Amino acid sequence: VLASFGAGVLIAKRESIPLAERRKLYGKIVMGGTIGTIAVHSLIVMATLPTRVLDPMTQLWFGERFAEFALPFLPVGVLVPLIALAFVGPIEKRLMGPSDEERAAQSPELKPMREVDAQTKNPYRWYLIGMMLSGVILYGAMTFVEKDFPHKSLIGNVGAVLFLVGELANIFTSKSPKFQVQASTLSALESSLRDRVATLSNRMGMEPVPSRVLTESIYGKFGAVLDRRGVGVGVHALEQLTPAEVDYLIAHELAHKKLGHLKKRLFWTLAPTALAIVPILSFVFGRSSAGFSPMLAFSPLLMVLLLMVPQHFFVRHMMRQQEFEADRLAVETTGDRAAALSSLRKITLNDASPGIHDTDMLSHPAVAARLEAMRG
Repeated sequence: VLASFGAGVLIAKRESIPLAERRKLYGKIVMGGTIGTIAVHSLIVMATLPTRVLDPMTQLWFGERFAEFALPFLPVGVLVPLIALAFVGPIEKRLMGPSDEERAAQSPELKPMREVDAQTKNPYRWYLIGMMLSGVILYGAMTFVEKDFPHKSLIGNVGAVLFLVGELANIFTSKSPKFQVQASTLSALESSLRDRVATLSNRMGMEPVPSRVLTESIYGKFGAVLDRRGVGVGVHALEQLTPAEVDYLIAHELAHKKLGHLKKRLFWTLAPTALAIVPILSFVFGRSSAGFSPMLAFSPLLMVLLLMVPQHFFVRHMMRQQEFEADRLAVETTGDRAAALSSLRKITLNDASPGIHDTDMLSHPAVAARLEAMRG
C-alpha cells in the first residue's frame, strides 16, 4: 500500500506528463496497490492456514502454530488497505487539484450559505473514541504477553468488548449535521419538489415517488439521492440551481428507479456476504468436539475476502454504467441537454462530495466522462 501511494505521488509530481494522464496513472497505481494488497493477503492466508506450511517456523520462533500466532494480525491485511482507500481522492486533489478547465467552469455564485446546526453533533464522540482505543490497546497487549500471564484471556475479552460497545454506541448516538432551514421555507421547498417529482414521474410513465428536501450535510450541499424513502434533493440545490437544472437532478434519480438500478446494486453488493453463509453453517454445525480448527473459523472471512476483489471491480463497473444510463434517460425526459450539463458541472465543482477526478473509485464515473457522454 505504501509503495503504491509513493509511486502515485511521484507520478502526480511529474509535470512533464499531461494532467489528465497523470490522474489516470495515479488512480490505476494507487487503486491497484490497495485492492491488490487485499487480494494477495487473502490468497496467502488461504495457502498457509490449511496447509500449515509455516507451523514449523512459528513454533520454532514463537512456540505457537501459525494459525494461533497470526490470529490477531490477519484482519490488518484487510483493514489497512480499506482505510487507505479513504485517502486516495483527497491526496489526489491535494497533489493535482482541479484543471484549468475545471477552475473556469466553477460557479462562484453557488455557495453553501446555510449554517450547520451545532447541536446535532455527538457529545459523546471523544469518550467513545477513548473507549475503543482502550479496547484495542488491551486486546493488542494480551497478544504479546506470555501464555501464563494472569487473566490473559479475561483482559483480552474485556478489550474486545470495550471496542465493540464503543463502536455500537458511536453508531447509535451519532447524528448527521443538519443545515438550518426555517419551517416556512422548508415547507415551500417541499411543496415545489413534490410537484416537480410528480410531473417528471408522469413523463417517465411511473407512479409518483415520495420526495423530501435534504437538510443533512452528509448528502452534500447540492446533491440528490434515491433510496427507499424516495427522491431527495439538497436544500442548496433547490434554492440556487435553475428550475431546469433541478429537473435534471430529479429526473436522474427517477431514472435509477425506472431502470431498476437499486435492486441490482443491492443484490450484487450483498452476494459475497451471502455466500459466506455456507462456511458459517459448516463452522457452527460441523466442527468436531475433539478440537477447534482455525481454518473453519476463518473460512467465512476468507470466502468474503476472495470474492471482495472481483466483486469490487464488477460492482464498480456496473454502477458506473448505471450512471451513464440514468444520465441518458434524464436528458430524454427533460429534453434540456444544456441544463443537464450545467447542473452536473455546478453541483460537482461546488460541492464537497468527490466525483470530478478520475480516481473516484466507487459508484460514479469521472464527471468529465459523463459530460462528454451527454454531449453525444
